[in-house]
Amino acid sequence: MSKADTSLADELNTFYARFEAAANNANAKANDIDNAKANANDCRLGLSPSLCHTGAPQGCVLSPLLYSLYTYDCVAPNNSTTITKFADDTVVVGLISDNNETAYLEEIRNLENWCQRNNLLLNVSKTKELIVDFSTKQERNYQTLAINESPVERVDSFRYLGVHIMQDLSWSCHINTVVKKETVERL
Repeated sequence: MSKADTSLADELNTFYARFEAAANNANAKANDIDNAKANANDCRLGLSPSLCHTGAPQGCVLSPLLYSLYTYDCVAPNNSTTITKFADDTVVVGLISDNNETAYLEEIRNLENWCQRNNLLLNVSKTKELIVDFSTKQERNYQTLAINESPVERVDSFRYLGVHIMQDLSWSCHINTVVKKETVERL
């Protein structure tokens, strides 16, 4: 082995040794935390330690990252639908052309099946459907969306990431909400 190869090997060993030391340090800290939990007098508060085998605690800073990693392969297979994910929110946007809802409804079924395969539950009570239709023709009758055989509520507006989105894509609801909130905060 040449001197350059030996030097590179030594650098790599040093580099990986840092990770091993960090892992050992993390394990020691985890043991300290477990010991502290065991010694804590939680009984006075009616609390008892418990392990969470699925999910992440509400408000955990890692939750959005874990959700993004876990749902990375959940994508829309066709061009007329998209799946947008942020933190733990997922939005399916479908373009319905020529009164043909097939691709949109198929994407909802694909999402439902993906969730079942990956041990995730869709919360139907938090799921909303908003239809934006700018056609000038007669009013269309869209098929009622259902998830796990439960009907999804169709709404005229909903709040997503702090923005109120309306059926006609106007900003009036969002602006009124922000103005009302600012007025209350100033009082």
